[in-house]
Parts: sequence; C-alpha cells; structure tokens
Amino acid sequence: MNSFPILRTGVMAQYPLTTARCFDTRVLEFVDGAEQRFSLMGASLSGWVLVYSQLDEAEMHSLRTFVQSALESGAYFPFKDPETNVVHSKCRIAQAELSESWQGDGQGQTRIEIVEVKD
Repeated sequence: MNSFPILRTGVMAQYPLTTARCFDTRVLEFVDGAEQRFSLMGASLSGWVLVYSQLDEAEMHSLRTFVQSALESGAYFPFKDPETNVVHSKCRIAQAELSESWQGDGQGQTRIEIVEVKD
C-alpha cells in the first residue's frame, strides 16, 4: 500500500487537526452494584480527524485514490502523526467513504478519519 498523500504545500494535514487517545476498557458490575474497570490492552491507541480545505483537483484526487485503495484492500498503512512525527505502523481509514465538497476552483473540502489498529 502507498503512503499517505502529501499536499502541494509539503504537509499531510491541515489545521484544525483533531487527535484522540482511546483505551479498550471493560466494566464488570457485581451483584452488590460495585464495579471493576480494567483495560484490555496495555497501551492506548491513537486516532486522527483530518479536515482539509482549499484543495485543488490533484490533491483531492490523490486523497480520494488513497482512501478508496485503503478501503478496498483492507490493508493497514503507516501514518505519521502530524503533531509528534511518530509513525504508527498499523492504521486504517475509520469512515466508510470520503466525503468531499467544492466551493469553487481550488476550493475542495474533505474530512478523513484515521484510527490506529491494535497489534
């Protein structure tokens, strides 16, 4: 699988950039109403919401092609966190399809959700 597309400005994300840390936690509820919570994995997983604006047709095509390829193949891809520069080796697209809109020439907008996958 190809790497995540780079925009003409040399970056892979624009602001606003939303990141999240997720834990897979289970809750056991006892007969007396008490609860015990525990994590099913040792570390948290990362997630990103990438919101793009002012994309030209080539950039939108590059993003669209990458997302479609990732969804069709089901393969994981490496993603470099734009804030920390840490490469997460197993990521996938979290949404079912790429939504896009156009406000004019060179004014494409889209949103992509990426999540890290547990090893």
